[in-house]
Parts: sequence; C-alpha cells; structure tokens
Amino acid sequence: AMNIRRKTLGSDHIEFAESKHNLAELYLDKGLWDKAEEYVQKALEIRQRILPAEHHDIADSLNLLANIYSESGKNKEAGELYEQVSKMREKIYGSQHSELAETFHDQAQHYMIMGKYEEAEKLFLRSLEIRVKTLEPENLDVAESLQGLGECYREQGLMEKAENLHSKALAIKGKTLGSDHTDLADSYHDLANTYVEQKKYQQAEDLFLKAKQIREKAFGKDNHEYADTLNDLARLYQKQGNFKKSEQHFKDSLKIKEAKLQPNHHELAETYHDLGCLYHELNKVDNAKDYYHKALAIRSEQFGEDNPETQETLSALSALNN
Repeated sequence: AMNIRRKTLGSDHIEFAESKHNLAELYLDKGLWDKAEEYVQKALEIRQRILPAEHHDIADSLNLLANIYSESGKNKEAGELYEQVSKMREKIYGSQHSELAETFHDQAQHYMIMGKYEEAEKLFLRSLEIRVKTLEPENLDVAESLQGLGECYREQGLMEKAENLHSKALAIKGKTLGSDHTDLADSYHDLANTYVEQKKYQQAEDLFLKAKQIREKAFGKDNHEYADTLNDLARLYQKQGNFKKSEQHFKDSLKIKEAKLQPNHHELAETYHDLGCLYHELNKVDNAKDYYHKALAIRSEQFGEDNPETQETLSALSALNN
C-alpha cells in the first residue's frame, strides 16, 4: 500500500506520511523499535513540513514516537515527548477527549517503568475518568485503563484492588476479543502476577500458560513479550521451590532478551536481577553477585539511584554481602 501511495501521490504527500505512521505502529507491536522509530520519524518529518504546528496528526506521531522511546529504553526522550503531546492534545481537543486520555495512559505506563507509582496512578485515574465519560462501558480503551491502574496498584502492594481491576479488564476483553488475541494475553499475564503475590499459585500458572500460548502463536519464541512470560513463570516456579524449572525459564528468557533488546534495556535488568535472586536463594553467591551487578549497572543508568528498582538491587547486593 505504501509503495502504491508513493508512486501515485509522491513521497511528500500527507497520505504517504499516514502509511509511514501505520507501519511504525506495526513495527512497535512486533518489538522492532529501530524500524518503528525510523518510520515514525519519516512520517513526522512530512507532517511537520505540510501541516500546522499543532495539528492532531503531528500530535499522533509524537505520541507514537514517545511510546517507541519508552519501550526501547530511551526514558528521558520519552518523558519529554509525553509532556509535549499532553499539552498539544489538551489545546487541540480540550480536557475531556479520548486522545488526551490516550496520552495520559501512555505517560502513566512510562511512569510505571520509572518506578514513579504515585504519578502513574494520578494519570491512570485521569485517563480512566475521561474514557468512562466518553466511551461505552465495554470499550477496549476502558479495559486498558482498568488494567494499567490494576498494575499500578499491584506494584504498590494493593492486591485486592489490583485483582478487582484486572478481573474487570479481562471480562471486557473476553467479551470483545478473540480467544487468541494478544491483548487478552496481556490481561492473563498481569492477573497471573497478582495471583502470585496472593500466593494463588495454581491460578497464576494456569493464566501464565494461557498467555504464553497466545504470545508464542502470535509472536514466535524469539519475542520480548514471550520472554516476559517465561521470566514471570520462572519467578512463580521459584516461589514454589521448583528451582531447576525456574532456572531454565530464566535462562530461556534471558537468551531472548539479550538477542532482542539493547544491552541497557530495563527488561534485561529485570531478568538479571531475578536470576540473581534465584542464585542468592540457592547460595550460589558468585553467580548471584554477577547478575545483581549487571542489573544494577542498567538500573542506575536508566533510572538513577533513588528509583525503587535500583534500590531493590542495591538492597539485594547488601543482603548478599552480609
């Protein structure tokens, strides 16, 4: 479609920019961040040359670029763009529009990565409030806000609230989506992590395996989201005392992440830290120390010393040395 548009309309036409933007979204969904960034930058260049400075299409491309930066670990750039887009969209649409809700939601997700849970909660609530007012109750964007807020509560240890919100999100998705949709896998995965925290291990494993099956079918076995499910299954098996199975899942996850992610990506640090925890529990001190230091190097660089995840790894290292 893009080649046809280029031949028919020329490479500076607004519809050619739309094709570039859509391709960038597709590459983002597949975890191909370099390609996604390349295409959205091209779309943005055309749109900024042709359209008024505060046009909604420019805001769309900037929001997408912020999402790409956030996913690929470019945290400072992502944060600055989200601030820019939220101001643009509020000026374009007003304070109660679904497009503004989208930016609030995406920015909240970014705050979650940065460990800024109070800021994330405020934005998730603003996004949810707008979506509940402007959309149907079973709209997928409402489910997305419920799910994001549920994850925020889980990270803050509010498990009853988290389970309730994740269950509501899953109910909406279950009615609206096909049984092998990746958005459904996301909800299975997040609710499973909540069950792990509540020691509902069998329910957690059932949901993780559903998420794993969907993600494997959709993305293959070399995708970072598939690796994420392997990582969290490994945590579950560790809590159940199945250390051999846990170690294998961590290593399988790590192999994918090291191949697919940048060496300073926060998801890579997560698996390094988790492997450190496993080896710590198994009293393999040298292995644990090695993985903790790898995690700490990434987390310190990406988040700074005061971030909860950085502090988590520092505390683990301190406990290992005592």
